[in-house]
Amino acid sequence: MVFISVCRAIYDFTPEEEDAKEQLAFSEGDILFITDKSNLDENGQESEDNDWWVAKHADLDATGDIPISYVEELTPISHGIALYDYEANSEDEIDLVEDEPINIIYKLDEDWWIIEKNGSCGQCPASYIEEDGTAHDDDDNDYIVEEPAEEEIVNNTNKGNLNALLAAAEESLTGPSDITYYDVSEIESKKGKVIREGKLGVNVENIYLCDSDKKIIQQWEIGKLKFFKNKKFKKVVLNFGTEVHEFEATKPNVKGLVKDIIDSQMKHKNKSFKSTTSAAVEAVSFLANKTGLFHLHHLFQLFLQFQLFLLMRKKKRKKKKNNHNHKWLDHQRLLKFYMIMKPL
Repeated sequence: MVFISVCRAIYDFTPEEEDAKEQLAFSEGDILFITDKSNLDENGQESEDNDWWVAKHADLDATGDIPISYVEELTPISHGIALYDYEANSEDEIDLVEDEPINIIYKLDEDWWIIEKNGSCGQCPASYIEEDGTAHDDDDNDYIVEEPAEEEIVNNTNKGNLNALLAAAEESLTGPSDITYYDVSEIESKKGKVIREGKLGVNVENIYLCDSDKKIIQQWEIGKLKFFKNKKFKKVVLNFGTEVHEFEATKPNVKGLVKDIIDSQMKHKNKSFKSTTSAAVEAVSFLANKTGLFHLHHLFQLFLQFQLFLLMRKKKRKKKKNNHNHKWLDHQRLLKFYMIMKPL
């Protein structure tokens, strides 16, 4: 006897005492073979309200009615081809004809599988089936796996590249892990209404506003910060020229944030100045070597060092921006002259 379909129990079911002879008991996870799905009522008449099927337990010699809502039908997990003819030896088994296609529904163990063909289900030896390019070898009882096709390898490679890109994108959306973040609330400057909450962090490149998981909500370049205000260590106002943001936080958080902004601004300006100065020194060195004026080269190096000393002194004294700024020392013009002379 073959079966209509195969089901797995999703709940335990125990019949009432008076129905124990007609109904089949089973536990969650049990495999059941469905032998009849006809919706017949107690009088043997067709009924759309009948929610019971007739099933046989895969592990027990027991048959009975089962509630449909307590089971789920299994769908094919793979396909295969019969390697040899096979004649069923019991009512739970199904015949095979060599080379006929079959659907594999469930693998009871390494030796026996449940298959479906032509609308009927039953058990058959696994060694008689070749599954989707995986053949079962009778000699050593091992599986022989075919080499993947070139197209499959390419698809797997593309999938790996895509996963790498997604991981990189995910990392780029996360704030740096080597800086301190402070809990803040962005508020409207006039009404004081909270717009959004998050964490502010600063490094030498950017100011980051992140959520609780440090995913970046918004970020601004530290070099575009025109100025900021500290309102009694309760609020911080960041002015980027085209946009202004006001944040409210606890006193310790405001203090830490203000300190980080000042430190980052100083590091950013020093980095920019060193970059320009290095280019200027390279230009002077090129000109000195080109013309053989080594004394001039040495003199210009000393003069640039003196300019750096004046700039640092200016920052310490907090003098105006134009103090000690000699117009005739124009780094940009020197760089342009260097680019013209370098090919010579």
